[in-house]
Amino acid sequence: RHVTGFFVVGEEEIVQAMQFAYERLKLVIEPSSAVALVPLLRHEPQLVGKRVGVVLTGGNVEWLRSWPRPDGTGIMQRLDG
Repeated sequence: RHVTGFFVVGEEEIVQAMQFAYERLKLVIEPSSAVALVPLLRHEPQLVGKRVGVVLTGGNVEWLRSWPRPDGTGIMQRLDG
């Protein structure tokens, strides 16, 4: 009823958003937070020129060290280089 649209994001985009937050914002965020950041990083036309707020959370990031990725690395290994 209140949803006017949505964006589909891929796993690699989520990791890239996490890398952006880590490298540029000095924040370690959860993948669920990174999902909300992806459309902004993509410069989605529906968002350009609009005021947008995104809540970034990272309270559960310890488990990211061992969270498996298809390439065999953990998310934190990927963020660190």
